[in-house]
Amino acid sequence: MIACLVLLVVGFAVSIVFIVDKVRHYSLRSIIIKTVAGLFFVALAITAVCLNESDDLTYELLILFGLFFGLLGDIFLGFKYISKRKKLFIALGLFSFACGHVLYSVALYTRYYIAGDWLSATLPVSIAVSAAFLYVLYSKKFGLEFGKLKPAVFFYISVLLLMASCPLFLMVINTREPVTLLMFVPAGISFAISDFMLSGSYFGKHEKSKAYQATYSVFYYIAQFIIAFSLLYLPITLL
Repeated sequence: MIACLVLLVVGFAVSIVFIVDKVRHYSLRSIIIKTVAGLFFVALAITAVCLNESDDLTYELLILFGLFFGLLGDIFLGFKYISKRKKLFIALGLFSFACGHVLYSVALYTRYYIAGDWLSATLPVSIAVSAAFLYVLYSKKFGLEFGKLKPAVFFYISVLLLMASCPLFLMVINTREPVTLLMFVPAGISFAISDFMLSGSYFGKHEKSKAYQATYSVFYYIAQFIIAFSLLYLPITLL
C-alpha cells in the first residue's frame, strides 16, 4: 500500500513538472519528462497487481496493456510538437490511445458483464457511437477542422465514450465490487474532459491559452493514475 502511495504521489508530481515545462516551451526535454510520468503510472499498476489479492490475470493484463498504450500515445503526441510530420504523430497518438480505451472496455466487460444483460452492452455502444457521429458531423460549429482525420476521430471518440460510460451501466447490474468499478467512473469522465479539450487544442482554429493546455493534461493524468491505482483494490475473482 505504501509503495503504491509513493508511486502515486511522486508520479503525479512528475506529471505536474511536465505540465509546467510544456506550457513554457515544448521541447525534447518535455517529451522525456512526459515519458517518465507515464512510466510512473505503469509502475504503479504493476505494483498494485503484485500487492492485490486478485487471481484475475486476464483483467490485470488488459489494464496494464491499456496503460502501456497510453504511454505510447503520450510519446507519439509529444513528437507532434517538435516534428514536421504533425499529422502522422497525431494519428499514431490517436491509434495508441484508442487501443488503450478498447482494452479498458474489454477488461471491464470481461470481469463485470453478466450474461444475458444486453442493455449494459448495447446502450453504452449506441450512446458512444451516436454521440461521436454528432460530434464529428457538427465539428465545424465547434470551431474544429478534422480534415482527413475525420474517420480516425470518429472511431476514437466512439471508443473513448464507450470506456467512459460502460462503468456506469455495469455498476447497475453488478454491485459486488463497488470500489473498482466506482473508481473507473471519475477516470472515464476525466479522460473524456481531457480528450474533448485536447481536440479543441489540436483541431481548433485558435491557439489555446496555457491554462487551457495545463487543464486537459491534469485531467488526463488524473484518469490514468486512478485506473492504475484501482488495481490495488481488485479482490479475488467474482464467484
